[in-house]
Amino acid sequence: MINDHDYISNSEARETVEQAGKSMTTFYRYAREGKIGVQGSGRKRIYNKSDLNAFIQGESLSDSRGSKDLSLRTSTSILSIKNLVLEELNQNNLLYAFVLQYEQNGYKEAIPMETMWSWMQVGPIFWCLYDASNPKEVIALLGILPLAEDQILRLLRKEISLQDIQASDVTPSSQAHYMMSAAKPESTDSLSRLMNHVFSYWCEKNISTLAIYAEVQKSINGNPLIYMIKEHFFAPRPDIGQSVWCLDFDNYNPSTAVQQYQKCIQDNKEGKNTVVALPVETLTKPLRPQKDRVRNFSGFRPLNSDGFITKNAQFRRAVSDDDIRSILHINAALFGTSKKSEDELVMIRRAWLLKNPEIYYVLEVDGKIVGFLSMFPLPIKVITTLISGEIGVSQILADDILPYEPNHPVDIFVQTLGLDPAIEQQSEELFKRYGSFLIKGLMDLFYRWGSRGVEIHSVYARSDTPYGIYTSRGLGFKPIPAPPGVHKQIFRLDIARSEQAFLMEYMNELKNYWKNRALQSN
Repeated sequence: MINDHDYISNSEARETVEQAGKSMTTFYRYAREGKIGVQGSGRKRIYNKSDLNAFIQGESLSDSRGSKDLSLRTSTSILSIKNLVLEELNQNNLLYAFVLQYEQNGYKEAIPMETMWSWMQVGPIFWCLYDASNPKEVIALLGILPLAEDQILRLLRKEISLQDIQASDVTPSSQAHYMMSAAKPESTDSLSRLMNHVFSYWCEKNISTLAIYAEVQKSINGNPLIYMIKEHFFAPRPDIGQSVWCLDFDNYNPSTAVQQYQKCIQDNKEGKNTVVALPVETLTKPLRPQKDRVRNFSGFRPLNSDGFITKNAQFRRAVSDDDIRSILHINAALFGTSKKSEDELVMIRRAWLLKNPEIYYVLEVDGKIVGFLSMFPLPIKVITTLISGEIGVSQILADDILPYEPNHPVDIFVQTLGLDPAIEQQSEELFKRYGSFLIKGLMDLFYRWGSRGVEIHSVYARSDTPYGIYTSRGLGFKPIPAPPGVHKQIFRLDIARSEQAFLMEYMNELKNYWKNRALQSN
């Protein structure tokens, strides 16, 4: 949020600058370079008062904001800009940066968290800007990925995707970089600020580059990425692709920030080109499954339409209050009793089932419910609050629960896939058998969703139990860094990119659904 008291209008700024006998041309240039804080565009621009006062008083904004005359303070770990914070992306804000990508660029263009995290182990790749009063509200994200130039060209020509780039492909010594970004549309200069900070960081660490490549559509004027492309004088490269732009550091560039970076690197060369690799401290080691301990759920066969797995074991929807109470009893045995009364919990879940009758499934053996599965299709922001522990499952609003319908892609949060603990006490063999029944039921759900044209992007889960972790890995979930204060392991299953047999069947069914719809419409 912008505090109106910290800003001054365009007309007021002009009057103040002219009365002080200062140059409006210099003032506007400083604003473009990020030395003077600015929000908005055209006549609606507003300027940061403290920056304006520093300019009027003749303070050196370059000197105060960064070494070697760059336009932002150099690589301190956290940089406050008015009420904003600029810092290298880390485990604490990775989840929220992913949400920004998801919302601004769309699911298909969002880089999976596990991919981002693997790149971040190689060196500083991403920088973000967020509101100091609300760190979960990431405003802008900039990624600069050092790659071999031939690999960048393959990306730009759509021969490969970012998801194909492995951590081993990321080479800090590379002289070519690929740029990725996401920003809220109203934050006009946010990516320019981040880009200037990257130049400052590279200058301090003596990191040189020959070119930065980016993809941007000409039609999205007013977008922060377009603003940044213009501010730093990227040039179009139609020889590579119609939406490809390049910042070439071998040639003259009118941007002051680029010129200062070029001069800095030249000053640092001392007769030779020195590039420093920049390892980043790992906050937590990535979870690496032990292959001999991870069960392979590769086999898949759809269940009968009635959900019977054997003649006395059925996987079916929860439909009655008695079903809900059985689920609550097993949940309490697994995780402890809720502070809410059972009647209150039943009422909440009944409201959920009215919104979407497919969020609870039970495993019934010989007429008794012995296990259950709960999965919630939710907006990504609600899933984020669940993963981070900001809300509990019982605080999910019925209005947040989404339907499973064609043309309405969803993300899913798995609350529980669990068996009554009494089963394990009774017989370990029976526990494993019933556990496999639940897994078969889960796989069958995806198959049936595919046959109905239900598109699922990702599935999220969290667990701190050996069974939950073991099952998640076996189903193909990948670990992602947990937000601060979360002690459970967090997992994500990227449906379209998974090689699990049951999900490949799901994708086939989904394709067949839309193929048949197209034939029927013709």
